[in-house]
Amino acid sequence: MTAIYRKDARAYLHSVFGWGMMALLLCGFGLFIAIFNLMTGTPNLAYAISYMQAVLVVVIPVMTLRALVEERWKGTDRLLLSLPIRTVGIVLGKYFAVFTLFAIPTALCGLYPLLLACFGKVSFGSAYAALLGYLLLGAALIALCLFLSSLCARRLTAALWGIGVCLAVYLLGMLEDLLGGVPLLSDLLHSVNPFARSAGLLYGRLDLSAILYLLCFTALFLFLTVLSLKRRRRGGNGAFRRKWLTLPLVAGALAVTVGLQLLVGVLPYAVTHVDVTGSRVFLVSEQTRGELAKLDQPVTIYFLCEGGQDRADADLYSYLLEYTNASPNLTLQVVDTRRSEQFFKDHPQAAGLSDQSLVVQSQRRYKLMDNTELYYYYNTQMGLTMSSSEYMGYLSAYQSGNTQNENYAYGMYLTQYAAYTEAYFNGNSVLTNALQFVTLEQIPTVYLLTGDGMALPDTQFLATMDLNAYGLRGLSDLTSIPGDCDALMIYAPTEDLTQGEADGLRSYLQGGGKLYLVTAYTCTDLPLLAAVLADYGLFFEEGDHVVCEGDSEYFVTVSDTPYQYFIWAHVVAHPATGNDFGGEYLLRYAHGIRMEPVDGVTQTSWIRTSEKGYLWYNTDDNAEAEELAQSTKGEHHMGVIAEKGDSTVVWISSPDATTNYGNVQSAGGNFDVAVSCFGYLCGTDHVAIALEAAQMDTSVLTVTVGNFVWLAVLLVLLIPVALLITGITRAYIRKRRSPV
Repeated sequence: MTAIYRKDARAYLHSVFGWGMMALLLCGFGLFIAIFNLMTGTPNLAYAISYMQAVLVVVIPVMTLRALVEERWKGTDRLLLSLPIRTVGIVLGKYFAVFTLFAIPTALCGLYPLLLACFGKVSFGSAYAALLGYLLLGAALIALCLFLSSLCARRLTAALWGIGVCLAVYLLGMLEDLLGGVPLLSDLLHSVNPFARSAGLLYGRLDLSAILYLLCFTALFLFLTVLSLKRRRRGGNGAFRRKWLTLPLVAGALAVTVGLQLLVGVLPYAVTHVDVTGSRVFLVSEQTRGELAKLDQPVTIYFLCEGGQDRADADLYSYLLEYTNASPNLTLQVVDTRRSEQFFKDHPQAAGLSDQSLVVQSQRRYKLMDNTELYYYYNTQMGLTMSSSEYMGYLSAYQSGNTQNENYAYGMYLTQYAAYTEAYFNGNSVLTNALQFVTLEQIPTVYLLTGDGMALPDTQFLATMDLNAYGLRGLSDLTSIPGDCDALMIYAPTEDLTQGEADGLRSYLQGGGKLYLVTAYTCTDLPLLAAVLADYGLFFEEGDHVVCEGDSEYFVTVSDTPYQYFIWAHVVAHPATGNDFGGEYLLRYAHGIRMEPVDGVTQTSWIRTSEKGYLWYNTDDNAEAEELAQSTKGEHHMGVIAEKGDSTVVWISSPDATTNYGNVQSAGGNFDVAVSCFGYLCGTDHVAIALEAAQMDTSVLTVTVGNFVWLAVLLVLLIPVALLITGITRAYIRKRRSPV
């Protein structure tokens, strides 16, 4: 074997062909590094390597042409097979010679993570795990193409067969998706696809099952190549007589390969998938373990994965295993969404979840958790917290170029302040609160009025309500309010109620109902709604106006510019506010609320200005506006609570009180007060468990235009050209030294 290896390796390294193949591989790798790492600032090599897999489909079959088929084409194969060398030695010698040709440029690519580290943080464990997967995939494809070339007599035929088979194997992934409705066939295609199996090594985990599969794949086709050469070596009738011996040998090799895969399959997931990133993000905190120790009833967490466990996100799946192992009452089940029809019959709303989402279920109820709920983004420059879907929506709105889109400005600022955006994994908090939700003996139900003329609260506010175990449901109209309604929410209506809805709302309140009302200064002409509020002595302040604060301690000032309609409001102690609320509460663009005494009604002004507050009316005459402001100077109400018998009305005159912006600026005070109000309305004191989120690594490479240019030229042009020139030089020197 050694003699064959030295002969072939020397032939490759003294020829333009060998150095040209290495230059081609380095050129492709450098091109994808420039596109996916230098241009976009991504420190992960996974994207570049995944695209290099397509390049290998063409390059590997060409690299293996000289190994066997050229010997046969030149007629030197007879001499080779007549030598006193074992067939295994011949095959291994030629295989390792081609593998060396592939390993040299791969080893040079091993320097690229060190180069990228000069421009930012790079996870070396993840980078070299991805390169290991690339190397093993190349080794497997070389063995496959070597076997195919052993069956061919012409170079063109071998090349076409090699490219065709490699392309077919590469496209198996697309075929898997098309056959998603045929689970067994789809699983089979996935299990035999080396491209799909090597993907497990691209994202920071040493997938031992993938490594073993690629090694077995390589060994199997080397074994088949040995059998092919043995049959040619024996020739004549001997080959015919022994061909039946080949089938049991092949079957035995396949059986060993499958057996090894099954053996690895029974090992614990944590053993077969080793995290090499060094990340501390997907961990169950000690505080979380303390909360899980309190769980006293069985709960099942269903992990929805398209394609089953093999397609599960490795980081999230490992985290879920650790999380469920922290309590004997927790069970984890992976649900293959392609084949679990019964699961979706039992959980029909789960059909709308994205891949890698969760369903948490107890004996009482279940809760859906989309994958995006486990993560959030926070921009420190803007003070803005966003869910994953909101973050992507803002960026998409900006990229669309539609300045009329209400999210365009957010996307623009997020792009400008991209370096200040941090991603967080909030799985500990979200999952633990989901357990609380499904195990509570009783949860309050809040109905939100939806439909025409009704706005929707900020998604972060809705997420906060969900986190605090309020069963939020939509209600299309108020003519018939469900009997299980613990509280009704009407948010920033832009159209008045119908007479039937007004009657339905009045009837609901007379029966002891609870109303949480938010109105906007832009729409206060709502006579039917106002008539219902008048029963409690509550009225809209007349005129198109905004409440302003005259005391500089209670309004926002930015760069010496006063924004007197950005008010740090006075929050009066009340059971609805938790009595001892000591935080900050921000209102913007609020309108005034007027209170008049009504027998049997207890009224509380719980959000108000100082004595220096005033109303600023929308008028073209500034002198008139100033005069009106002076005439209205005094304490103004922006939030009131009115109670009559068992019924309660909580009214806030600023939708911005329940936006993410207001909550961030008040350091969480706005949402804390809102949750406290709903707890008061629904008669519950349950609050969400606050668990710290783990900041994810969102580091990017900082590459200037100048650095990008010279690095791209170096990786795509100079290094490959240098290898090509080296090959030409070595070939020329060898030719000069050869005897004529």
